[in-house]
Amino acid sequence: MTTTMRTIVTVLLMCWGAGTVAGVYFNDDLVLFVSDVQEHTKASSVVIVYAGDDQSLNTTSLMQLLLRKFSSKFVPSLTLNYSDVLRHHKSYRQHTTKPLFVVLITSYQELHMFQRMTGSYDMSYPSWLLVFTSETSRMCYRPSGNSFNLAFDTEMLVKCYNDPTVREWYSVRFNETSIYELITWTPERGLRLMSKKSFYERRNNLGGMSLSVVTVGKVPENGSHYNHNFYSSVLNELSKSLNFTLNFTCTEKFGGTYNKSENKWTGAIGRLERGEVELGASEFTMTENRLGVIDFSFPIMISRSKIYVQQPDGSAMNLYSYFKVYHINVWLSIKFTYIMASLVVTILRLIIKGKSLPYGHVSENFLSIWGILWQQGLPELPKETSVRIAYYVVLLEAALLTAIYSACLISYLAVTRPSLPFSDLKGLANDGSYKVLTLRESADYEFFQTSTNEEMEKIRTLMPESNSQPLSKEVGFQRVCEGKNAFFTTGHVKNLAHYKIPCDVIPLDTKRIGCFSITMRKRSPYKGLINYYLLKFIDNGLIKRLRSQVYRKVYNRDKKYKPMNIASVIFIFLVLSIGFTCSLMILCCEVFAHKANLEWRSRKTATISKKKMVERKALDEVNIAEYKDNLLYIAYLKTIHHRKV
Repeated sequence: MTTTMRTIVTVLLMCWGAGTVAGVYFNDDLVLFVSDVQEHTKASSVVIVYAGDDQSLNTTSLMQLLLRKFSSKFVPSLTLNYSDVLRHHKSYRQHTTKPLFVVLITSYQELHMFQRMTGSYDMSYPSWLLVFTSETSRMCYRPSGNSFNLAFDTEMLVKCYNDPTVREWYSVRFNETSIYELITWTPERGLRLMSKKSFYERRNNLGGMSLSVVTVGKVPENGSHYNHNFYSSVLNELSKSLNFTLNFTCTEKFGGTYNKSENKWTGAIGRLERGEVELGASEFTMTENRLGVIDFSFPIMISRSKIYVQQPDGSAMNLYSYFKVYHINVWLSIKFTYIMASLVVTILRLIIKGKSLPYGHVSENFLSIWGILWQQGLPELPKETSVRIAYYVVLLEAALLTAIYSACLISYLAVTRPSLPFSDLKGLANDGSYKVLTLRESADYEFFQTSTNEEMEKIRTLMPESNSQPLSKEVGFQRVCEGKNAFFTTGHVKNLAHYKIPCDVIPLDTKRIGCFSITMRKRSPYKGLINYYLLKFIDNGLIKRLRSQVYRKVYNRDKKYKPMNIASVIFIFLVLSIGFTCSLMILCCEVFAHKANLEWRSRKTATISKKKMVERKALDEVNIAEYKDNLLYIAYLKTIHHRKV
């Protein structure tokens, strides 16, 4: 029969010896019992495990009946011997969900074989069903130690010979087997639960056993490795509810990452991966690499990762701050509106007067509209009603725009906003002037080192070496206050160190969420139990209460508002200076132009006067000549007259 089936069901059948069918179980009743157990455990597949190939005819026929029964129920099933189970364990575990195992044992020899198999097998992976015969009934009622290598989360049902009670076996301590009467079974009535408690409500007592815990941080001066934090508080509540003690055995300086050169995990993760401790009580973030070597409980803390940088002093008002009140589209719309208003007023006046307007009338109307925008009076109130209405609409719009602009600008100046050259991870990577810090050998450091994102690769070049990263959150924030450093951590870590930060810091969102849990060694038998009670703590509000005690509400420091410096209002003085300078330059130009005009006029007048004088002189000379001629002519006439007389 093929061994590549993807489903495995385990039923351990320690049954009767060869040739003793009568007086033990009828095969039909046993098949019905195993079928009822499969339905109770909701196993998706069944595997019947037997000792070897030399089985009796009764055992072989029983296995065939079981295979036929499960086949009729469309439940995958197969038979395997002990060696096949061990050989194909990894393959089955990777490709199947939790099955139910059926193992046929007909003697004490097979019982010892099964014990040897369980010594190297993970008994928490499948569900088990053990059926003892009369020859092995003593072992059924009085198991010695922990013969089958049971764990706390092992699911094993045991049916003793000729006993309707089905018991549940598991182990709290390594060398003890705990027994719980769970089910009664008869052929007539089938399975009947003796308890309505759930799996972990039945197993809610660890018997005072001690679990070793590793923490992260500074080692206390008193020598104790107990660090009071949110996670140790949660473990304390779990220990009270489940009756176990916490042994804080060691404290590591950092969480830990995978060291490729040494081919091992460092820090607290390394201790959990090597099995030196059972639990970890600190701020461990889930990552893909960590999930491969340790187990995480249900997340009890979710926090956003942020980049913290030092808050700049005051709010720097740059050259464009006064234009940020309105969007560029609004400014363009205002400009277009006032140009069109100037044209409309010009056209209205042109239509009303019915004749061409003097040169420069359009610019005069534009200046009038611009004066209305700045609440200036008109040089001349128009008599036409249509033009007055146009001016009134412009005045109303100017009043609204001025009021909105003033309110927004005052709000912008009154509310201090930090001014940074970037606002996210992409901007930080492009800026390149800040060093990016994370806690040494933490999940955040691992995130940047293993990411293939282009922005993360840029930020990786801005990060110091691992040995230069801060060991604690307090040191990280202190370095942020000392220079151009950006600290990548979560919001709740910042809240813990809030009152120890020597300067004001501001967060930048990274759109990354961190999940924090209690950590355990890989395949810890207590993972399911811890998760079950953590969910109960979340439902009844205990986790929230513990979180509020440790992560107290952060109150901002009393802010000391500084007076606005000259750099913040330099633009106003710059505008005034430019205006005064332009006015003086225009005044000088006008003076020079006026003088030049006067000189030109005087030269022109002098030229005209000189020309007139020349003309007058020439005329006078002509007149004198004519006068002389007239005098000579008169004298000539008089001479002639005298001669005649």
